[in-house]
Amino acid sequence: MKNRRLLRIKHAKRRGECVELCFMARAAQEGVRVTKPYGETAHYDFAVEHDGEFFRVQVKSTMF
Repeated sequence: MKNRRLLRIKHAKRRGECVELCFMARAAQEGVRVTKPYGETAHYDFAVEHDGEFFRVQVKSTMF
């Protein structure tokens, strides 16, 4: 990831939220349609659409 400031976020939940926003922004730049499920009980973070099919995406981040 180019933005090293994200790596300095020590609180895991906050860092994860920030990385998810970065994923959504990058997907939008690439023209990918992204859907985020309501709530936090889904087993994935996003669904992306490609050629009429949906794929589940789990976004992960780490400081190391």
